[in-house]
Amino acid sequence: MKFTELNLKEELLSGLNDLNFLEPTPIQEKAIPLVLEGNDVLGTAQTGTGKTGAFVIPIVDRVLRGERDGIKVVILTPTRELAQQIDEQIFAIGYHTGITSATVIGGSDFSAQAKALKAGVDIIVATPGRFIDQNKIVNIDFSTVDYLILDEADRMLDMGFLPDISKIISWMPKSRQTLLFSATMPKEIEKLASTIMKEPKRVEISRSKPSQSVEQRAYLLKSNQKIPLVKHIFDTIEWESCIIFTSTKKGTDELQRLLKKQGIKAGSIHGDRSQDERNKALNAFKSGEIPVIVATNVIARGIDIKNISLIINYDVPRSSDDYVHRIGRTGRYDKSGIAVTFVTRRDSRAFEEIDS
Repeated sequence: MKFTELNLKEELLSGLNDLNFLEPTPIQEKAIPLVLEGNDVLGTAQTGTGKTGAFVIPIVDRVLRGERDGIKVVILTPTRELAQQIDEQIFAIGYHTGITSATVIGGSDFSAQAKALKAGVDIIVATPGRFIDQNKIVNIDFSTVDYLILDEADRMLDMGFLPDISKIISWMPKSRQTLLFSATMPKEIEKLASTIMKEPKRVEISRSKPSQSVEQRAYLLKSNQKIPLVKHIFDTIEWESCIIFTSTKKGTDELQRLLKKQGIKAGSIHGDRSQDERNKALNAFKSGEIPVIVATNVIARGIDIKNISLIINYDVPRSSDDYVHRIGRTGRYDKSGIAVTFVTRRDSRAFEEIDS
């Protein structure tokens, strides 16, 4: 199938063509027609499957075909980075359409966001906490909202956003189209879906498994052997860019300092960094200015960074899903990659569960 077969608006097709998006991915092929028909959609899909396009493309088309009278779409997402990435995709895909969007996220100028909300945009992409804070000040008019999208719903659940999400949903018109996408479908998400969606159509793209293009390695070691092993790995394999995942914000900063002492150019990113600091680190990594970035799970999901050749789990992830999402940063777009996990004696049981 090609996008030209989906009866999309010409200006939207022009944006897709600019990006060289000619054929939908499997999740897009399944979801887009359902969304265009006006169905609520409950989607299970991993990062890297084209999930963002599966809701951005049909929603932009639907907005173009309706009345543009106030906010039409609210997209909720767990992290600032993912919100920005979705907003960027809306801008790129909708370049010829005149569709307007704004992000409402922590770490960015509060007054500038309030100004954008008052001026009126077609689409808001928001993290739940900042969205609630803005509504206290701006008193947003939600009466025109036709579409509500929850992206990475399981991640929002993990981060404790369920009460905030419930509050935001209560502000929305009952007569709306709701799309919910999640990498996994725990009972809490199923329960949420049953209360906020109307006879949703289910779309599922294969359950999370590490890509066959990723070579997975694990090393049993002591904590004080980790830094020397990182250095050894960098010295002995061919690599271009690397993400090192740690379990804590403090550990992220400490590891970045230790790597710099070893002469390894590295940046770091975690939830306590300001949005400007996080953007600078991500942009420097994407451009190749720094070849290594140390991160917590904040960039394990949803952030589209191409050509990562090496992933190091400096600390064992807390679940198999987190493991799959982390190592899914490499071995993408028909490229191969290597994923290395450091396992101390204390982590051995957790790793056994992931490895089973």
